[in-house]
Amino acid sequence: MHKLLQHPAAPGLLYQQNHVGVYRSEDHGSSWHRIDEGLPHDFGFGLAIDPHDRHACFVIPLEPQEYNF
Repeated sequence: MHKLLQHPAAPGLLYQQNHVGVYRSEDHGSSWHRIDEGLPHDFGFGLAIDPHDRHACFVIPLEPQEYNF
């Protein structure tokens, strides 16, 4: 796992990014759902959430082989 964030306005809402995708959990991490559909790559390191919008998550996808932005 590269990054795990808990939303400040919704304690059970978690976002994570790792080597194989970007995920969201609404039950404190008991279950995870992929949210990276439409991204050019599912790999990356950067992850940020909007403290005012619980449905907004920002990522920086990378090409896994070359690690290019």
